[in-house]
Amino acid sequence: MSAAEETVGLRSAPVPREVRGDRPMDERPFAEIITDLWQKTEALVRQEMRLGITEAEEKVDLLKTELRQEVAELKVELIGKAVGLGVALLGGLAFVAALILLLAEVMPPWLAALIVAVVLSGAGALLLKKTVHVEMPVKPRDLVPERTVESLRTDARTIKEAMK
Repeated sequence: MSAAEETVGLRSAPVPREVRGDRPMDERPFAEIITDLWQKTEALVRQEMRLGITEAEEKVDLLKTELRQEVAELKVELIGKAVGLGVALLGGLAFVAALILLLAEVMPPWLAALIVAVVLSGAGALLLKKTVHVEMPVKPRDLVPERTVESLRTDARTIKEAMK
């Protein structure tokens, strides 16, 4: 028995004679067969929807957990980088002051400061033009309810085979 048949109960237990009446099962009225088919199809669709929703909720919960972990790691990394950047900035400022003082030995101090400012401004502008590629943490493909899709394919094959 396939998972779809188990889920919906396509292979049901034999119906007692008092429920069926005296006629054999293959002589049921057409309306009764259609009603039975409709009810089982409706039950199948509802169960598939529940399965899809459950699977989607599981994936969302898993992604939430992964995102929380990534955010926590990024916070720690960001704090470390901010502290490192602050220290590097102080070192850079000391280096710039030393460079200006060195150039002031051979030219007027205002000209030395101007040259250093122009060079550093140009280098900063070039760095700002570069773009940073940020990857999406959640891809739409991660949200596809794969078990539900496979179950629907199996159900479609079962229905096609049953209609032959």
